[in-house]
Amino acid sequence: MILSISYESNYIEKIVKIAIIGGGASGVFCAIKLAENKNATIHIYEKSNELLKKVKISGGGRCNVTHQYISPAQFTKNYPRGAKIQKNNFDIFSPNDLVYWFQKRGIALKIEKDGRIFPTTNSSQTIIDCFQKELNKPNIEIFLNTEIQDVSQISNSYQVSTNSHTLQYDYIVIAIGGAQKARELNCFNQSLPHTTIAPVPSLFTFKIDDKTLTQLMGLSVPQAQLKIISSPYKETGPLLITHWGLSGPAILKLSAWGAFYLNEKNYKFDISVNWLGDEKEQDVQKRITFNRQIHGNALVTNFKPEPIPNRLWDYFLSKAEINPSKKWHDISKKEENKIIQLLTNNVYTINGKTTFKDEFVTAGGIDTQAINTQSMESLTYPKLYFIGEVLNIDGITGGFNFQNAWTSAIVAANNILKNKA
Repeated sequence: MILSISYESNYIEKIVKIAIIGGGASGVFCAIKLAENKNATIHIYEKSNELLKKVKISGGGRCNVTHQYISPAQFTKNYPRGAKIQKNNFDIFSPNDLVYWFQKRGIALKIEKDGRIFPTTNSSQTIIDCFQKELNKPNIEIFLNTEIQDVSQISNSYQVSTNSHTLQYDYIVIAIGGAQKARELNCFNQSLPHTTIAPVPSLFTFKIDDKTLTQLMGLSVPQAQLKIISSPYKETGPLLITHWGLSGPAILKLSAWGAFYLNEKNYKFDISVNWLGDEKEQDVQKRITFNRQIHGNALVTNFKPEPIPNRLWDYFLSKAEINPSKKWHDISKKEENKIIQLLTNNVYTINGKTTFKDEFVTAGGIDTQAINTQSMESLTYPKLYFIGEVLNIDGITGGFNFQNAWTSAIVAANNILKNKA
């Protein structure tokens, strides 16, 4: 299943200087690829005190490097924005190529049941150590705690001014990531303007001011169907109740697909939850009617007509104002309908969002129509490249955003290596 990739890295014939702005996943991976050519001098600029911060914390510290790759069509369904670009560029560097890249360096990876791929050590430090070893080359220099103040075009080259020095480069690669996009893109666009889409959060959880629900924190169901009312957005998957509201894969996917819509709503909207997945009301009603005939003498609190957690069932009884000591044959038609509605069309008012821990992802950024997506090079400024989350490309949770970082980094690096400065 693992595919190999042929790296062609010795095209540059004279010394060129390349600045990579951003020391996250895409920036570091691009630098590693570029450094395969000894005629390339690479400087990585990172405003914080360490590289690869997001890699370190991703996947709960285990680093979800990518996702199982079956086909381009299957994989790219997980990108609310940029799917077509990803599909085309997987011919250059796919998730299988990433697995092979790590295998060549002695890093074993594993595929979990849900398709996510992690190092077998279950530690992001394994990935960071691998990258740090690759970065330990004489033609790579790293500037930490260095803030970019200006990037300007001078004839056929670029000048980068920082809080400590000013240097000139043949190529610039912008890899500033997602959380920093809004502030840094505004600064960057003053000297090298590009069409941008205002960044908005993606991959977040929903806040609900309903203490009777949030008291069930930690409870989950394996397959719920969620719909944002008065919108086209819906998702099905695992759902988790937290101390602030709703989370889990289904919520995170819904937040990614509806990122711009929900931002316009100021994160105040109504959501319908079918706790039974795609079960129809009439089917649930038939089962309840049958079970009432068979288990009519059972207490409603002791007999659930559906396979849901006991605490959730008690919550529904309370919401329906049904005395738990009632027997099933004493339930009125109105009470039965209320239970069915709560199971299949439970409406909540969302009153805000919370970020998905530190794995913050944004939609928006540099408009992909402003770049050549086959090379990641700016259409306005030659030898200026954009990679990773700075672009308006983002995926759902599960390793898809990291794959965008790896793929776009290799595509840009390959194009630079093929050019002659």
